[in-house]
Amino acid sequence: MTEQSNYRNSRLGKIALGLIAVALLAILGVYESIPVKQHHATAPDAAAPNPTAQAIRNLQASHQQAIDQLKDLQQTVSSDQVEMKRLSEEVTGLARRLEALQKSFASAQQAPIGEPAEPAKLTQPPDNSDPPLSPSYGAGRVAGAAPVRGRDSAEST
Repeated sequence: MTEQSNYRNSRLGKIALGLIAVALLAILGVYESIPVKQHHATAPDAAAPNPTAQAIRNLQASHQQAIDQLKDLQQTVSSDQVEMKRLSEEVTGLARRLEALQKSFASAQQAPIGEPAEPAKLTQPPDNSDPPLSPSYGAGRVAGAAPVRGRDSAEST
């Protein structure tokens, strides 16, 4: 039995060594897949940045500016909508007041039933103490002109 237990122990040892080898290979594979940053700080590389990276930064800055402008526009539109709603309500109120005034004006123009349509005539008779004027009175006269003296005396003769 000792031979069998030695065989088992050696077999378990081989399995354990195989598992440890697989684990070490997995760790090594993960380690190698991680990118390593290269720090080659030289003067030409620092002065001339990667054009693609610079373009990406420019796009990101433009994108942020567009987002800020969009937020400003949304805020402006929102405040304008509130103002439009307030003005609409004010116009509605004014329209109601105008309609009420028009109805009031129309009812005030209608003559009340108790009043006659024409004004009352004078009940006092006119004073006829002055003699009536002749039809020829003022004939031949010009408004504002002085009376002609010789003409009246010539007609009477």
